[in-house]
Amino acid sequence: MADDQEGLPPDLVRVLRDALAKAQPQAPPDGAALALPVESIVSRLLGCDLDLAKTLDLALDIVLEATGAARGFILVRDEKGRLELSRGRGVDRRELPAELSTSILTEVERKGEPIFIANAVVDPRFSENTSIKTLGLRSVACVPIFDRPTGSRARELLGIVYLDDPEASERFGEKAKDLLRGLARA
Repeated sequence: MADDQEGLPPDLVRVLRDALAKAQPQAPPDGAALALPVESIVSRLLGCDLDLAKTLDLALDIVLEATGAARGFILVRDEKGRLELSRGRGVDRRELPAELSTSILTEVERKGEPIFIANAVVDPRFSENTSIKTLGLRSVACVPIFDRPTGSRARELLGIVYLDDPEASERFGEKAKDLLRGLARA
C-alpha cells in the first residue's frame, strides 16, 4: 500500500466525511464495543492535515471503532478502472496485508449495493469460496462508495469499504449497517 496520492479519487475523503456526518451514531452499534459521537468523527476528519493517505487511515480507523470490526480496507479505482487496495488497517491501527474476500468484493462492485454477512462460513452465497475458508471469515461488511451524479452523468463507483471480523459472527448490527449504508448513499 503506497502512501502516494496519485490515482486516488479526490472526492473520496469528502464522501467519507459527508457519510459519517449523516450517519450520526448515537449509541453503540449492536455488537460493537464503541460508537463515536458525530462531533468527534467530524472534528477528527476536519482536524487532520490534507495528506490523503493519512486522512483515509483516519477515516478507516473511525469506521473500525464505530462498527467494532477487527479489520478494514479501502479500495479505490486505479487509472484503468480496476479496484486497487489503498489502505488496510486493524483495530490496533497497524497496516495489514491484503487478505480479503475477492468474491464478496466482486459482488459489491457488480451490483453496486452493500453486502452484510453475519457468518460467511455458513452463508450459502459465499461459504464455498476459498478466501472465506482460508481466512475463516465470520462477519463481513462490504460497501460501495459512489460520487455524486451531476447533470446527465451517472454516479460512478469511487471505491469500496470492506470490513470483517474473523472471530465474531453478527458483528454488524442495524446501527453499524446504517452507518455503513450512509457511505453508499453519500
